[in-house]
Amino acid sequence: MFKFVATCFCFILYFGFSSGLVFAKNDTVLVDLFDVSSTTAGSNKLKRSNWPLNAKSSKNRKEFIDSVTSAVRYINQKILWQRTILEKKKNKIPLNAKEQKIYISICKFYMSKNLDELFLRVAPVPVSMAVAQASLESGFGSNRHMSQINAYFGLVKDAKHLYKFDTLLESVIAYSKTINANKMYRKFREKRAKTICDNQKIDGMQLSKFIGNYGANPRYVKLLCNLIRNYKLDSLDSKIPPNLVRAANYRIVKKHAKFTHE
Repeated sequence: MFKFVATCFCFILYFGFSSGLVFAKNDTVLVDLFDVSSTTAGSNKLKRSNWPLNAKSSKNRKEFIDSVTSAVRYINQKILWQRTILEKKKNKIPLNAKEQKIYISICKFYMSKNLDELFLRVAPVPVSMAVAQASLESGFGSNRHMSQINAYFGLVKDAKHLYKFDTLLESVIAYSKTINANKMYRKFREKRAKTICDNQKIDGMQLSKFIGNYGANPRYVKLLCNLIRNYKLDSLDSKIPPNLVRAANYRIVKKHAKFTHE
């Protein structure tokens, strides 16, 4: 299976977006929305002594999957918390000064001031889909060039360069913004919104069908679905809690993105 995925990986083209994916630790929007400046978030820098990874090793694949899963879950928890601010706005509940600042950051980050549009954009990404894409795009972390710059999702800066990130966590943030704000994935967001309204789990296998243009390979969706199926990634998906206000009190994942090699 891996040889097949690795072969197809060589022919996949990547699509970024032109909203300025430049991350810095002092970026107030990122600090406000994702805590990227915290010690916990900054602790996920990769050790680069053993690149490239042996992607045929089941142990390395599991480590890669676990690390990306934890990072995606961390970001999804932050996104759920951001939705609580939108819920207050929707219900005309006055925001305090801190919440108003967060709301302004949400509008800036997701590139919209329309509340209905923000509800489409500010939603968790399917964990299984995100993990499958990172695995496919980077060959489970075996691609030396992509791994050394934390470009696990293959986001393109220009014709010759990928976006570079300090950490795996920041790479996940950029990926989530791509999926949540890029106009190419509006159908994906609309389908996800219906899933949320129907109180169903955010199914990566089903939602993958709406991001086929992420890669130029016509079999891109099939490759993602094969990865989700073969590695049982669908078990990572879940529903959004019906009471979104509770999300602000949920235990944030503490052990995340510690992708290291001994």
